[in-house]
Amino acid sequence: MDQITPITPVAATVPAPLFPSVGTVLSEAWEVYKTKFKVFMKLYLWTALYSLYVIVPIVLLYVGNRVIENAMGKNTTSTAVSVVLGILAIPAIIYAIYLGVRLQVSQLITVKHRSEALTAKELLKQSGPFVGKYLWTSFLTGLLILLGFIALVVPGILLILSSCLASYIVVDMNLNGMEAIKKSWKYTKGNYWVIMKFIFVTVLISVVAQYIPELFLGKDVGSAVAGITSIIISPLLITFGYLLYEKFKLLKPELSNTPLTN
Repeated sequence: MDQITPITPVAATVPAPLFPSVGTVLSEAWEVYKTKFKVFMKLYLWTALYSLYVIVPIVLLYVGNRVIENAMGKNTTSTAVSVVLGILAIPAIIYAIYLGVRLQVSQLITVKHRSEALTAKELLKQSGPFVGKYLWTSFLTGLLILLGFIALVVPGILLILSSCLASYIVVDMNLNGMEAIKKSWKYTKGNYWVIMKFIFVTVLISVVAQYIPELFLGKDVGSAVAGITSIIISPLLITFGYLLYEKFKLLKPELSNTPLTN
């Protein structure tokens, strides 16, 4: 009797996930932005309130200095106040940068945990541990890009494209410096065209928000409106970038050491 050779089943090949269009990601970002709009605006409000810790003393010193000058003329007292104002300017600038970074990190956390009902104060509190890592990673990224442009233009452009996910990785994976940058390189490898389209759309939205108001309302009024518009749409662009990063995580799940947040 002939032996029947068993047939070895062929494992089904699972196709790699397709990268969605930039328009699709932008549409998803718009939906998240609408849902979290009040939270984004409250983050701005709390950041503005925290800035009063520095603004109020400086304004009071400046006003007091002007009063002294008007009443007594230029003298030792007003000169001393001017020196104090100059000294306070340095920590004020540092504090402003700190608040700006903390605001951006809070917005990223808002998008990452978009399914959770976190308040603006809770988000700002969670952002604290990431500020140093975010600043350091941003500094290293900028330095590498600068060195790339100094060496040759093309390496600088490639570094812009390959390092653009580093800030999102800091917040999502809690990585720091070169760890986050190298992870960004791995995610973006072979997908530079997608990054170029993302950057193009981001720049286009920013340019429209900046210059259209000036075109129709004049320079003075238009500049004021453009400033407000830029503040309003900034969380949309941050959401857009973070959702794009999540698509890269889906595309290369083997690189991820943290689960995606729905």
